Amino acid sequence: MNKALVYWVAQGVMVLVMAALAGFTALITMGAVAGVAIGIAPVAHFKLAGGLICPDGSEVSFEEGGEVVTYSGGTPSYGTAVQIYCIDAAGARTVLTADEGAAGMLVAVGAILGAYFLGGFLLMFVPAVIVGAILVHVIFNSITKRRQSGPMVTAI
Repeated sequence: MNKALVYWVAQGVMVLVMAALAGFTALITMGAVAGVAIGIAPVAHFKLAGGLICPDGSEVSFEEGGEVVTYSGGTPSYGTAVQIYCIDAAGARTVLTADEGAAGMLVAVGAILGAYFLGGFLLMFVPAVIVGAILVHVIFNSITKRRQSGPMVTAI
C-alpha cells in the first residue's frame, strides 16, 4: 500500500478521535461554565443575545418585579417576576408577552450555551490536533525507518 495514503489515513483518524474527545469534554465542562456565567451575569449575557429576543434595531431590557408564587402539585413555588421589554431607536418600549419572552429567552440560552461550547471545543481541539499530528508523524516515521533498514542480525 502507498505510504502516503497510510500516513494521511492515520492523520484523518487522529483528527476524528481528537474531535470526539474535544467535543465530549467541551459538552461536559462548558455547559457548567456557561450555566454559572449566566447565573452570575444574566443581564450581560442576554443583552448579547438581545437580537434573538427583540426585532432588529431595538435593544432588550429587563426589569425585576415582586415575588411570584405558583402552585404545581399542590406545593407553592416562589420566584421573582421578570418583565422583558424591547426598546426601539425612538425609545418606545414594547412589553413582550410571557410566551414571546419565554421563547426568546430559550433561544438566547441555547445560543449562549452554543457559543460557550464552541469556544471550549476550539480551545481543546486545535492544540490536540497539533500535538496529535506531530505524534502521528513521529510514530509513522519510526515505523517506516525500521522496515527500510530490515531486521538486525547480530553475530555471536
